[in-house]
Amino acid sequence: MTPSDSPAQPRSLAPHHRRLFALLLDLVVLVLVLPKLLSQLATEPGWDLRLVTEATTGPSWSYVATVIVLLLVKDSLGGRSPGKWLLGIRVTRRDDPTVPAGPLQCILRNALLVLLPVEAVLVFTDRYMRRLGDYAAGTVVVVPARLMAPGRRMLMGAGGFFALVLAGFLLTTWNARRSAAYDAAFQAARTDPHLREAVGGTPELSWSLALRVLAAEGRAQVGFDAEGDKGSAEAVVHLRLAPSGGRWEVERVAVDPEDETDAPPAPIRPEPAPAPPRGDAGDAPGE
Repeated sequence: MTPSDSPAQPRSLAPHHRRLFALLLDLVVLVLVLPKLLSQLATEPGWDLRLVTEATTGPSWSYVATVIVLLLVKDSLGGRSPGKWLLGIRVTRRDDPTVPAGPLQCILRNALLVLLPVEAVLVFTDRYMRRLGDYAAGTVVVVPARLMAPGRRMLMGAGGFFALVLAGFLLTTWNARRSAAYDAAFQAARTDPHLREAVGGTPELSWSLALRVLAAEGRAQVGFDAEGDKGSAEAVVHLRLAPSGGRWEVERVAVDPEDETDAPPAPIRPEPAPAPPRGDAGDAPGE
């Protein structure tokens, strides 16, 4: 049966611009954001030592596998990926566009994304804007008849975006504190005599979100904000990998005291007005 003979033809095909923006959003979320969050969740304590000793370059196999799986299953929840949901489109069965495509159909459809250049040409030339994946899976992309209001979708999408950003920040902070460099730097800063002298006694340390691991050089830097009886200071602990490769050694602790004893600038006072000119002594009064 040809497309024109089908008894259940889609009446509202998804326009090209919606499909394009949905794909771009999916690539951002499923290739850049979610795999990073998942890798952060799977990170084990002491990850920085393995990063330096293994000297890995490029994405890991686990990262690549996660991206591939996410791209394959991205439309499996009711025929919608994050981008398709936000743009208000859906993958449905070709023989009945009112029924969302099943998970296996979506996986088969997305597996042919490896032929993206050919797929892109077919989307713009096919009468029903289908690509090879749609032909193989028997699907079509449509705009559903019943949609959530665009404003509400945008609001929920913005909330989801900020939730991902917050999750990334919290996971990054959590993993930084689980690094071997953080533990070594914390003990070194707490007992450093110059820092104790700068703040007065044992410093109260708070991490200043400054952690750098230079894998190629086998070095790391960790920054802290320190508070004490005499004032506050900033401390940066410089570390190098021990010859055994199993721990960090402290090179030095750079202390930068915060000077809080400077007196406030003196107020600006107006200069007195000059005295009026006086006449010569020989001048007669009234002249």
